[in-house]
Amino acid sequence: MVDEIYTFIQAKSKKYYIFTASAYPDKQNLKKKYSFFYLSQTKNETGLLHFAQQQLPQAKVYHSDGALIYPLVFGQKSIAQKSKTTNLIESLNFQLRHYTSALKRKSVNFAKQFDEFNKLLSFIFITKIIQ
Repeated sequence: MVDEIYTFIQAKSKKYYIFTASAYPDKQNLKKKYSFFYLSQTKNETGLLHFAQQQLPQAKVYHSDGALIYPLVFGQKSIAQKSKTTNLIESLNFQLRHYTSALKRKSVNFAKQFDEFNKLLSFIFITKIIQ
C-alpha cells in the first residue's frame, strides 16, 4: 500500500511530500507489517520512482488512493480503489500526523530544515511505528 501526505519545510510556499508505504508479507496476518517513507520535494513519478526502486520490496500488487502517479510507476500492479487496505495506510499517515506537529492538519507549524525533518521522521518510524 502506498500513499502520500504533504508538509512544508522552511515556508508555506515550499511544499514537500512524504510517500508512505506498508508491506504485509502475509495477507492473513495484517499485524505483521513493514513500513517505509520517503521525503520528496515533488509529487511526481521521479520522487515515487526513487522511493520504489531504493526502498520498497517487490510486490504482486500496490494498493493506492488513485493518484495519477501510481500507475505511471507501478503499471499494471497498481490498484486504485478504497478498501480495507487503503484504510491501513491511512492509519500509518494518521500516526505520523499524531507524532509530528508539522504534519498536523490546519497547523501553523512547519519543519525548519529538510535534513532535520528527515531525521525526525526516521526516529518516529523506528521508535513509534515499527515496534
